[in-house]
Amino acid sequence: MTTRILVVEDDQNTRQLVKRYLEQAGFEVAEAAHGRAALEMMSLFSPALVVLDVILPDLDGRDLCRQISRRL
Repeated sequence: MTTRILVVEDDQNTRQLVKRYLEQAGFEVAEAAHGRAALEMMSLFSPALVVLDVILPDLDGRDLCRQISRRL
């Protein structure tokens, strides 16, 4: 089973670059461009790790991290 990683980054170029590197390393990667999408992906994708940008347009990365922690 491949380890799943969720990349949350609002900058598309950065998000794609991180995703590409992780996939080349053998991980299964999902992506989200903002906090609300990340919360949806958490339940759909069930990642083992979240790579999270702190400054997001709709939800502060720290708040998002707290919400993710509460759901575990």
